[in-house]
Amino acid sequence: MSDSDTTPTSSTESSSGATSQANLSLITSQALGIAAQNAVVAQQMGNIMHSAVTAVGVGALFANTQTTTSPKSLTQVLQEVQNVIDALKNIEGQSK
Repeated sequence: MSDSDTTPTSSTESSSGATSQANLSLITSQALGIAAQNAVVAQQMGNIMHSAVTAVGVGALFANTQTTTSPKSLTQVLQEVQNVIDALKNIEGQSK
């Protein structure tokens, strides 16, 4: 390998700043894109949890009014909803 292969030329010296700035811009835009994707996924997971808890809560309330046995107290219904929330949080934690 000769010195001419390792010696920077005026063209590489003059473009190194621009190359560094371009790389910084590229990395920053990729990081912002990933952050936006993470925010969307978090919002979707929250929406799924909200829908599931709402469905279980409404189902428990309807089941409570349509049963022939003694109805559950509001505390029991809320405990069932809390159990579903905890189960969904466990599932979400396992998927990470």
